[in-house]
Amino acid sequence: MRHVLKLWLVPLACLALGLGAVACGDDDDGDGNGGTGGTAGTGGTGGTGGTGGTGGTGGTGGTAQQVIDVSGTVLPHPLFQDLGQDAPSTEGLTVRLVDAGRAISDPASAVLAQTEVGSDGSFSLENVDIGDAQVGIVLTVAAGDDRDDVVTSSLGLCQIGDDVHPSLVCRDDDNVAAFFVPTALADAIANGVGNENLVADGFVLGMTIDNAGNRLRDVTVTSNVGEVAALNPDFSTTGNNTTTDLGTFIVTGTPGSIVNITPSQTGTTFVPPSQPVGIVRDVVFQVFFRGSDEGGTGGTGGTGGMGGTGGDGGTGGGGDGGDDGA
Repeated sequence: MRHVLKLWLVPLACLALGLGAVACGDDDDGDGNGGTGGTAGTGGTGGTGGTGGTGGTGGTGGTAQQVIDVSGTVLPHPLFQDLGQDAPSTEGLTVRLVDAGRAISDPASAVLAQTEVGSDGSFSLENVDIGDAQVGIVLTVAAGDDRDDVVTSSLGLCQIGDDVHPSLVCRDDDNVAAFFVPTALADAIANGVGNENLVADGFVLGMTIDNAGNRLRDVTVTSNVGEVAALNPDFSTTGNNTTTDLGTFIVTGTPGSIVNITPSQTGTTFVPPSQPVGIVRDVVFQVFFRGSDEGGTGGTGGTGGMGGTGGDGGTGGGGDGGDDGA
């Protein structure tokens, strides 16, 4: 009877406590089952690739000055070294800054300043007033009447006006390479192209070079007027306007005319992009175009990182032992 009473009391106690079947098994139940292991952690998300770099913005052109200081060194034209001859002495040569707007119509009044070249080839012109100059400033190297080994040689120093390329804005410059054309070089070019009146009529001598001064081939050179002829290494004409390994061309035309010259080559940017020059009798006008590769495309973004490995599942908890049997 006592055993039967116990069998009824146990479930009644469980119901009264709201425990259901928890720890209220039969007298003969063994240990409970272990808890379920924890869920493995999710791997981390891969990182996003970096964005390619943006190309730099071009600089803004400066404002032209009204008074400038110009100094530098007088040197024979780079092509002269191809002749393998000794260069004429620079001592006693004259450097002039000339108003390009008046140079053709009134050469005498066009001279803004001048100085003699030192024994070391150096020159210096200070406080040159260019306020009334037109078109631009030309630097000219000339020899006296007692010398015939140098042809009067000019090069464009700077331009005046609106929308002038930054490389041609008039400003102080203490490192000017004032090139001149020895008569031997001018004669060699005249003989090469077969034009004995080349110097007397005046012509433009141009070069396409890179930033290190190396000559650039396969550059197409055009002009708005006149005739462009590229030169072979022996100074003969190629019959077209595309430069050879010599990186050199000439432009001929009517004396007194203004010629605007433009070089072009796929993938190359030239400084200046174009330049106006003058054809003047008994003068060689020199022009140099420096080419460089155009900027590259921005870098490619980096690859995203790999996701992390999921964490191990937790160990199941041990079950409580069942009640002892009666």
